[in-house]
Amino acid sequence: MSLIKSIPKNIQHGEIIGEFQLQSMAVRRRINKTGPAAYLDRRLSRMTTETLTGAKLLYRHFEDDYGEKFGIPGTGGLLDHLLSKDEIRIVHLSRSDKLAVLLSTRLAYETGEWVGGSYGDRTVHLPVDWVRDRFAWLEGWEDRIAATFPAQRVLQMTYEELVSDKAGEMQRLFRFLDVPAAPVSSSMSKQNKRPKSEVIENYAELKEAFSGTPHASLFDA
Repeated sequence: MSLIKSIPKNIQHGEIIGEFQLQSMAVRRRINKTGPAAYLDRRLSRMTTETLTGAKLLYRHFEDDYGEKFGIPGTGGLLDHLLSKDEIRIVHLSRSDKLAVLLSTRLAYETGEWVGGSYGDRTVHLPVDWVRDRFAWLEGWEDRIAATFPAQRVLQMTYEELVSDKAGEMQRLFRFLDVPAAPVSSSMSKQNKRPKSEVIENYAELKEAFSGTPHASLFDA
């Protein structure tokens, strides 16, 4: 999203129903006044002369219990609502290294550092059953997004490909969004630069537990 913000004449709203935003009673009141679907439509509407408008949605934002936790019913219908809006295009950014996803998420929750900053020398313990469940949850959502939307409406990207070939991946993005190519930049930096084996306290236990499974290669570092 930081890279997309570099494209001229576009507005990116970020996580419009993220946990930080929903801490505000005023935001919750605005969402409940119209419902999550209408709120999303309003945020994605062009205000003046912008070419693009966008928002960031996470998998959990599409689940009923996510909204209900904040007193906002109806978030479970957002995926079908997006499907009904042919003009909305989906940039589906996933990460091949699912263990890194779980590690970053746990560190962010414990430190409160979600954007920028550093996790320092903090370490975490990741229960085996929790990791197994989270792997299945992430992969289930990846499959669901791919199965829900027509291929022409979704650009599948991975974090790893974006890092290794930013120029090539951004050219794909420009073509998908049907906008002229433009120089892009991002001030974002990697927050955890240590090997996973140093940060995860029970790394050896996890490596043994997932040995011989499709996730075994995630524990090679």
